[in-house]
Amino acid sequence: MIVRYAGKTYEHRFAPSVTLKKVKRRAEKKLNIDPADSVELSLQIADSSDRPDEATHVGSLANPPTCSVIFDLVPSDRING
Repeated sequence: MIVRYAGKTYEHRFAPSVTLKKVKRRAEKKLNIDPADSVELSLQIADSSDRPDEATHVGSLANPPTCSVIFDLVPSDRING
């Protein structure tokens, strides 16, 4: 699995049962993202507009035969009221 953010890349092998919430937390830590900034970021599947829920398991998104997926950390959608 690869997570990209601001020109930096974090790569790690995760078990298929790991949730995207855990992937995001670990990537934020390894990419040295400030916790205040991380609140406004979401994982988005690369080259798409798909932002799976944080409860989604990595294994349900991995592409065979490589069993991998690439994410970009992008700003979350803001709702102005």
